[in-house]
Parts: sequence; C-alpha cells; structure tokens
Amino acid sequence: MKRVKTGLIHLSQIPVETDVPERPGVTRQLLYKDEETGSKTRILTFPPNYRSARSWENDGLMESHRSSEEILVLEGVLSFGRWYDLPGLGYTFHPPGWIHPADQQSEFGHRMLIKSGEEPVDFTFTPPPVDWDGAEFSLLDDKAVGVTRRNVTSVPKLPLKDDAGEHNGLHRQPLLDDGPDGWSTWMLVVPPQWRGDATSSYTFDGLEFFVISGDLTATIDGQLVELTAGNYYCDPNPSVLGTADAFSRQGCYAICWTRASE
Repeated sequence: MKRVKTGLIHLSQIPVETDVPERPGVTRQLLYKDEETGSKTRILTFPPNYRSARSWENDGLMESHRSSEEILVLEGVLSFGRWYDLPGLGYTFHPPGWIHPADQQSEFGHRMLIKSGEEPVDFTFTPPPVDWDGAEFSLLDDKAVGVTRRNVTSVPKLPLKDDAGEHNGLHRQPLLDDGPDGWSTWMLVVPPQWRGDATSSYTFDGLEFFVISGDLTATIDGQLVELTAGNYYCDPNPSVLGTADAFSRQGCYAICWTRASE
C-alpha cells in the first residue's frame, strides 16, 4: 500500500464530494491518492438508514476484493448484516481476498476513514462456508492475517519510547504490526496538559497520521506545527517528530502509520 507525500492538510481544506457512484446520500473527502498505483485514503460519511443496492442484492453472501482495505469508524455504527457491528472507534483490516459479510448497512449513519491498497476495489461475492463460525479469512492467501473487528479503546496502552529509549508520557495502542509494505498501524495517546522534553525525538522511516480529537503542538521535520482534529499528514520518507517546545492542552488522539527506523 504505497504512500505518497502530502505534507500537512486539514479536512476543512478538502472538497466534499456528493456524487459517490452507487452510494446515494454518501459524501467523501479524498485525503490522498497515488496516481501510479491507485491507493487512496478517504473519509466517507454515510446517512441514517443507509444500505446499498449491492447489499440488498447479495444479502447472505460474503464479499471480497483484490485490494486491501483498512477502516476506522470515527462516528456512528457500521453493521455487517446480522453478523456484527463496528461502532465508533472500531477498526478492521482486510488483506486482499479477505471475505466478510456483504450486507453492510448503517441504521443511524456513520463516518469512517478508509485506506485502500493498490489493486482495484472490485467485488467478488461467494456463499459463506457451511456452518460458518464467523472466522474471516483470505481466499487468495491462506497465511494472510486480517482484523475482523477491534474496539480501539480497549487496546492496551504501551509506552511510546523515544530514540533514546526513554518514555516521556506518550503512549501507543498497536492495531496492526507489520502491515502492507512494512507499515504498522497504531493509535497515539497524548494526555491533557502534556509537555514535551527538549531532548526527545522520534524517528520513523515513514510517518502518516490523522488526528481524531484534541490538539498537539510538536515539531515535524524541523517545523513547529499545531495539530487539531481533522489534520492529516503523510511522508513515506524518513521523518522526525520532535518534542522540544511540544505541548497539548486537551490531550490528543490520532491514528498513525509508521515504518520503524532501522
């Protein structure tokens, strides 16, 4: 899932598309698109009582795509038929060929961040395995590891250690280790009234994030920036997050994708 450099942007700067094909009432905002590979990161908002025609037509079947998909529900509830719900801050990762219930609906509406891989997001529908127990799997790779559903708030918080191996009050919640192309997905947890250490820094071979809530002032690649909910950043090149002069008033919660520095 190739990343492209975007720099720092905010949702308020991104046009809202209302003519989403085959999804009446849905709006979306494109955070980035790699023109070479087609990989995308988007925000989609679904209205109450949403259920696509594709879901109606394939009720009871399983769905898969050649592309990988990574989803974080930001608000509301995404329902996979009668099988399970993915409520706000629910997370799922579908490797290529991953089967999941085709009937997807939203009784009260929902908003989600979705990252799709390099292959087209096509649709293949198959009957569920006989006496299916709810364990999802890939039709293309029997060793593929996905995430059916995960409540992000229940994931344990681990100390986020800086380049010197020190813990300075930040935490991470791991969601997906060693994902596509070696990227890992995790939540950054910054406590309210946090202040950084002038000697600390965090170096990543690649850094991408989307701020869900709160605020954080920190140095990214030598520039002091103030982050708020809706900020997005992506740089697949080595990036340094510095905490000199860094602080947070309300605390900050963000989803991050990184490649660890070797």
